[in-house]
Amino acid sequence: RCPARAVIAQRGVYPSRAGQRASVSRAGQRAGQARPLCSPATSKGKSTLLEWCESNPIKFGVGVATVKTQAADLLTQKSLEGKSWAEIDWRRNGLFTVFGFAYQGCFQYYLYVTLFSRWFAGA
Repeated sequence: RCPARAVIAQRGVYPSRAGQRASVSRAGQRAGQARPLCSPATSKGKSTLLEWCESNPIKFGVGVATVKTQAADLLTQKSLEGKSWAEIDWRRNGLFTVFGFAYQGCFQYYLYVTLFSRWFAGA
């Protein structure tokens, strides 16, 4: 929770749709001027996990995609196919894990973050 939120509300700062920036409508500042709602300088007690995720976006994104894909296949085999733990197809689960890492993690990060920011720079 951002401790500056109450101060921001008192000064007439209203969040935009993205929720990351705010427009100032009074207090002697021009309308449309934007500033961050919460920055590392104003928010105290940020968890080390959150700091790590912010400083390592590629590792975090690839890790989430890998674990998510592996867990989705495991859930499918257990709940939809009704397999017991002894019947789980671990080779298939391993292939889904590699797919989650290589395609959903690495390739899609490169595509959506690197290439799209070049192709659609103004967006």
